[in-house]
Amino acid sequence: MIQNTKDKVKSTIIVLLIFISVVQIGILWNSKTHGLPFNFIADIFLFFNPTNRIDLNEVKAKYSAPESLIVSEGLGLYSVYNNNNELYNRVWSDFRQNYVNRLKESKPIEYEIEYWDEIIEQRVFIIELSTFIDSEIFMWLMGEEQIDDLDFSGVERIVISPWEDDVNNIMTIYINENEKLYRYKFNIMQGSLSKKDYTDIIENIAKKKTTDKYNLLKDYFPRINFRKDILLTNRYNSNKRINDLYAFIPKRIQFDLKDRKDSEIVEGIMEFVLMDQKDSFFPETDSVNNAYLFTEEDSFYRIYQNGLFEYKYLKSVDTKDAGSITDALSNALIFIENHSNLMEETNNKTRLLLKSIKHDSTKKRYHFCFDYAYGEYQIFMRYNQVVTSTRVHAVEIVADSQRILECKWYVREFNDKPNNNVYNTFFTDIYDKAREIHSDLDLKNLIKENKFVSEYDFGYVVNYNEFDFVSGMQYQPKAIFTQISQDGPRYYISDLNKIE
Repeated sequence: MIQNTKDKVKSTIIVLLIFISVVQIGILWNSKTHGLPFNFIADIFLFFNPTNRIDLNEVKAKYSAPESLIVSEGLGLYSVYNNNNELYNRVWSDFRQNYVNRLKESKPIEYEIEYWDEIIEQRVFIIELSTFIDSEIFMWLMGEEQIDDLDFSGVERIVISPWEDDVNNIMTIYINENEKLYRYKFNIMQGSLSKKDYTDIIENIAKKKTTDKYNLLKDYFPRINFRKDILLTNRYNSNKRINDLYAFIPKRIQFDLKDRKDSEIVEGIMEFVLMDQKDSFFPETDSVNNAYLFTEEDSFYRIYQNGLFEYKYLKSVDTKDAGSITDALSNALIFIENHSNLMEETNNKTRLLLKSIKHDSTKKRYHFCFDYAYGEYQIFMRYNQVVTSTRVHAVEIVADSQRILECKWYVREFNDKPNNNVYNTFFTDIYDKAREIHSDLDLKNLIKENKFVSEYDFGYVVNYNEFDFVSGMQYQPKAIFTQISQDGPRYYISDLNKIE
């Protein structure tokens, strides 16, 4: 009897030791590769790794949120809302919670893309995503794992059209995939926003005199080589007060290599960059690049004085297959969230928008790019003051389904300060000024070379090589034109005229 008890105790201890060893191996694997080889044990390892205790569903919801909501009053007037607005969140939640999961259950009617202009002239709600998203990724971000038999290949814009159908309990949804439109009709379920709810929203917007109103470009310039549904500031409210933007390198990663008494600074930077992995990495001073380098056998991190944060996986990887794109995107989003503590949260206006998804079929990897937005304005990053510029994305991540392979992240914090600056934002005035500087934007040249302006917007242009640890860098708003060409997008930047 005593012998049996001893054997049971020994067996229990052995099993426990094996379990602890497996967990330690898993944690080590995860810290080395930024990914786990076996999904069924992932939850166990993540539980023991506090830096990875991230709710993936919350992360999906965060990065799938649209860039903006556009409300059409049906009279050629449009209002724009971003994620800080209650209306934006209310309409987006209605679509996400009550209609997304039904897209895969219904058969839509297909329309040519030319019908889009007619749709957005009605009283509708237009959800603008930050980029075109493949249908598989879109449904995954929405939390829908079953993605078979979808009719649309991807999503860039969504329209909720409450009044297209006369039947009181039918809601019409359009999916715009750039080349085709897909119309769905759904019963309005209990708990969804009703047609009356949407009517009340538009009537309240129409009553508000303070709401900025926009018009469609095509209504004023039907023959110009611009995307026809670009919104223009209404002539009657084109004088707009816009604050200056201040860009800072977060205090927690500020350093100066000339200061040799920086052991505490290095320790602090390692805490924020490496977190629980800091004991595995060896810190070095990289004087050539004005940076700190943290290395171990498989990878390195580098943080530059100008706020650039780099990661690179050094071992060779399987080039036969990049694996699932949703697994790769999951790795990218978790990597960003794990290192979001590089920034000190100072306000809720700053967010990262997913702006580009590409598959490198040669090297078998995926590229994910993100850009900052501040409130309603995009933030355009570049190297210097050149007015025609190649965009530098705020975050560029290369990944496969197993791990993060590379990352470049220009870490910044942003805030604005109220001022009395009022700018003329009327399109014709801005366009006349822009084409004086950029002949490529002149209408004759656009037509002659068969070129097309796909985007026109206001934003801030931040030079990532500039920094001021104390005061931050100050930037005034600009007009940004995006032109599509065979070599990829080209960006033309023009100042706004300040109203004295």
